[in-house]
Amino acid sequence: MATIKKVETFLALQSDATNVLEAIKENIGNDRITDRDLDRITVPLGGGLNWTVPTLEGEDSAKTLDGIIVHWTAPRAHWATGLEVGGNTPPDCSSHDGETGYGEPGGVCFSCPLNQWGSAEGGTGKACKEKRMLFLLRANDLLPVVIQAPSTSIQPMKKYLLRLASQGLPYWSVVTKLSLEKAQTSTGIAFSRIAPKSSGPVPEEQRAKLSEYVNAIKPIIGYMVNTDIARDEV
Repeated sequence: MATIKKVETFLALQSDATNVLEAIKENIGNDRITDRDLDRITVPLGGGLNWTVPTLEGEDSAKTLDGIIVHWTAPRAHWATGLEVGGNTPPDCSSHDGETGYGEPGGVCFSCPLNQWGSAEGGTGKACKEKRMLFLLRANDLLPVVIQAPSTSIQPMKKYLLRLASQGLPYWSVVTKLSLEKAQTSTGIAFSRIAPKSSGPVPEEQRAKLSEYVNAIKPIIGYMVNTDIARDEV
């Protein structure tokens, strides 16, 4: 899969943003769209270094994902019972913004005992699982794909976003390259985590067009992040 870095080649920035809404309306009518309807790309298991990317022709393999992050959110979920007992059941408590939980116990996530390190079974990690959902607009698409970043990828993503902030750059103002790197847990279990890097800023003359796109797509994305979280996705 070719890597496209030039912002001028992004399809969404070459046409009117209303084209996206018109195409959605034409294809699915008044049916609601959730984050589950968008193409999802997950971090591979076992230290894999290639992304599996869905396409119209089937699945493709890519070393990197290049695009503009147009939105992100921080969902959380907690199950009172283990997977072997509860199976793939809805969480007892969940949050779609990482700030307010709904269910039992519910309330403010930051001060919740289940959000503290060491609260997980066995005394490691947090009992309330968290991840990041990145809405990545790629060069040849009019709709973003959803990148599911597990808890092990939260810290590198946070560092990357803070590095951008230190340069006065909002996350949507740069083209981001998402690679994968192999790491190990303290017990020697291999896993993959996201290694983000900037491919350069969006040119100033393109930012108005990008803002137009984000404002057009935001009502759709705003609804998407209010859908349920599946147990096997956290």
